[in-house]
Amino acid sequence: MDDGRNDTAHTLPWMRTGTEHVFALVAKLSDAELAEPSALPEWSRAHVVAHLARNAEALIRLVTWARQRGVIVASDECYLDLGWDVTPPSILDDAVCGGSHAGLLAAEAVR
Repeated sequence: MDDGRNDTAHTLPWMRTGTEHVFALVAKLSDAELAEPSALPEWSRAHVVAHLARNAEALIRLVTWARQRGVIVASDECYLDLGWDVTPPSILDDAVCGGSHAGLLAAEAVR
């Protein structure tokens, strides 16, 4: 059954909206609020924000490295539904792949 997840015309604007929502929420937090505990045990809100930022940067570096070497990146994205209030970035997200899906393979091993 196709629920629209494979249609980038549908999913990319949705991901952009989610990303903008997170940016807006984080921008409103004071340093003291960022230091407060998150829903994750032993993680502050600042830890979660840093993790999201570094994860996206790691995906960008991976895609760049693979393209420089002509290597295909295969990404198992079955975890995308596990985001709490935020959807983790897909390897097919424009912010990760620069708008080109060349050399990228995204799949869901478990559904």
